Amino acid sequence: MVKMGTVWDRTIEFLSDHVAIVVPIALLAIFVPASITGSLSPLWGTAGSGLKALLALLSLAFAILGVWGQLAISALAIDPAVGGGAGRVATARLLPALGVYLVLAIVLGLLVLPIGFILAAGGTDITQFRMGANPASLPAGVAGTAALYGTVLLIALLFIGARLVLTTPVVVAERRGLGAIARAFALSRGLTWKLVGVILLYVVVANVALLAAQSVFGSILGLLSRGEGPVTMASVITAIAVAAVQAAFTVLATAFVAKLYVEIMHDRNGAAAVPLDREPA
Repeated sequence: MVKMGTVWDRTIEFLSDHVAIVVPIALLAIFVPASITGSLSPLWGTAGSGLKALLALLSLAFAILGVWGQLAISALAIDPAVGGGAGRVATARLLPALGVYLVLAIVLGLLVLPIGFILAAGGTDITQFRMGANPASLPAGVAGTAALYGTVLLIALLFIGARLVLTTPVVVAERRGLGAIARAFALSRGLTWKLVGVILLYVVVANVALLAAQSVFGSILGLLSRGEGPVTMASVITAIAVAAVQAAFTVLATAFVAKLYVEIMHDRNGAAAVPLDREPA
């Protein structure tokens, strides 16, 4: 029987024992990109098409770098003996992981698409709605149908997400591509409710921490700073603080899921996960 408390203990033990390797990866791949992205985000409101395209490309590059960082941390958590070779493992698994995430993103987009059809069928101007039209202005029938579908979809995605939470460790440890989706679904059998509870707890705590960092730093620095323009010293420091919290929770979640994979493999197969590529002796 896999116990989440045991997985948590092993996650904390892993992070404390390998902080010298995990921190540089988190700084390079998660914290610095998040800090830059957050600092530049105020420019979106006033940017021209050229600058918006540049910001979009930068965000895409940082997102890929973030995936690489999570793969590296997963590799290290699954097989600590991989050591400094975690980056090499992450590089080797990067394209398969991106392919899996792209397919999942496309499926998610298709599932969300009916909301647009519901709004359009009710005579709603989708363009104006995306530009900030008040949802209260929607016809009651259209708003109710869209809200009902959105609620059902959200609940369904929560349970599906719980079953697919092991996708990244599977991509890393078992060298799978799209097959990682079915494999993750199979490995999580019998753990759905536990995983849903962990996900909900994580989402609540992480969002509270992010909102607290943004509110505290944003309010205090906003009072002290008199900078003009979309990007100010206050907005940059606030973005850095939020990025630090975001990086910490991302590392924690990545390590926890990887250790969960190891625990499941041990519980069901009586053996540890397959060793990964390691540095030559």
